[in-house]
Amino acid sequence: MGQMQAGAAEALASNLAGLGERLGYQTYGLERQLQTQAQQAQQNAMLQAAQLAPALAEQDYAGAQKLLQAGQLQEQYQRQVLQDAINRYNFQQEAPYRALQQFSSFLSGFPAGQQQVAPSYTNPAASLLGGAALVSASNFQSCSYCTD
Repeated sequence: MGQMQAGAAEALASNLAGLGERLGYQTYGLERQLQTQAQQAQQNAMLQAAQLAPALAEQDYAGAQKLLQAGQLQEQYQRQVLQDAINRYNFQQEAPYRALQQFSSFLSGFPAGQQQVAPSYTNPAASLLGGAALVSASNFQSCSYCTD
């Protein structure tokens, strides 16, 4: 009977060792599967973060963009203020001349309207040709034998 007990104990030990191996292998397989899933989830999270990175980087510059727009508005306003000051200065500088023109037109009896001074440009070649034509025409008229 001792031998049977020893055989039964050995069989029990062998069965328990096999059971332990099977359970250990199953838990090892489960653990490997969970690790693979965790790695896949981590890779997916990194991919999503990489896809969101440009939008997040753009948000970093949103404040600077708003400051730039505010600065541009300020510059535009300052330009308008400066142009208004220039217009007022020019108006004040021209006031005596306008008053003199109005007084002069009152004395002469001819109303003088607004006169704008336009820049005059001369073409030297055209002036030379025009002058030559005028001289030759006056010489032609003063010619005594040409007017018989």
